Amino acid sequence: MFHNRKHDRISLAIDAHGSWRLALRRAITTGKMGKSVQNVADSHACILGAWLHGPEIDAAIRDTPAFRLIDRLHDEFHQASGEIAQLVEHGRLAEAEALLAGDWLAKSNCLLEALENWRGELGPARGAR
Repeated sequence: MFHNRKHDRISLAIDAHGSWRLALRRAITTGKMGKSVQNVADSHACILGAWLHGPEIDAAIRDTPAFRLIDRLHDEFHQASGEIAQLVEHGRLAEAEALLAGDWLAKSNCLLEALENWRGELGPARGAR
């Protein structure tokens, strides 16, 4: 059962973090963030962060290289997202755009790749074809 939940949670995290680019792009276009800089930068405030640091994942899983890598990449992703949010908040939209297209995109891609790899290590979800 944990296998299926873990697989599902990773899939949800991939989907949710894939939508961050659209939200940040919208913020740059409008000049307004929908969330506070602190909330955007908080890696524990999103679905993935709450799951990674919640009671569902035990110490043995937290001690794996895959978990440690994802946790680090997830923190870096939110730090870069927070930097974009701060730039938007201060009206520095060209800098925010450059960060989104550069460092943020690289961090996002690394996180998504690590999540895909972790999900792949689990194999297909039980009951999936």
